[in-house]
Amino acid sequence: MRVEFIAYAGDCRVSGATTLADGERLTDLLNRDLAIVVDGARLTSHADGHTVEVGQITLDRDDLFAIEALGPRGEPARRLHTVRHRLEVRLGPYTVLGQMHTRPGGRPLVAISQRSPMVPLTSATIAFNTGDGIEAVDVETLIINRSLAEWVRTDVGDDLPALVGVPVAAPHPAI
Repeated sequence: MRVEFIAYAGDCRVSGATTLADGERLTDLLNRDLAIVVDGARLTSHADGHTVEVGQITLDRDDLFAIEALGPRGEPARRLHTVRHRLEVRLGPYTVLGQMHTRPGGRPLVAISQRSPMVPLTSATIAFNTGDGIEAVDVETLIINRSLAEWVRTDVGDDLPALVGVPVAAPHPAI
C-alpha cells in the first residue's frame, strides 16, 4: 500500500511516498528496516524554505529524527488499553511534545527505553528553527527516533533515572 511520507532530517523536511506491506503500519516498517525508500521525494530546507525534487531516495533510518505517522493505524484487535503521559524530547534541531502510551501503572521512561528505536507519540508537536523563526507542526502521531534523543522530560517526577544513556530533565512546571 502506498502512503504519504513526511520525515524530519537534520536540516530539512523530506516528503514523498513509501510502500507498506498489507496490514503493516509505518512504525512497523521503520522498526524493521534500516533504510526507507521514498518515491517522489522533495527536500525542503529549514534554513531558507527552498525545495529540491530528487525523485526516488533511500534514507537511512538513523538520519531521521522524526516521521509523521500517516497511513493505517493497524488492526483494532491488537490495541491495548493504555495510559497517556506527556513527554518532551530534544532530537537534534527539534523539540517534540507528545503523549507516550504505556500500560496502566507503567513508567513512561522505562517503557520508551524497552521499545524498538522508533516510538510513536500521539497529539504531538514538533518545533524547529527556520530562516523565518520557529516553526511548530502539530500532528496526530509522530514517530520519534529515540536513539537520537539528546534529553527527555516526562510528567512523572519519580521516573527520572529510568532512561539509560539519555539525560533526563526535571519535570517542567508547565507540563
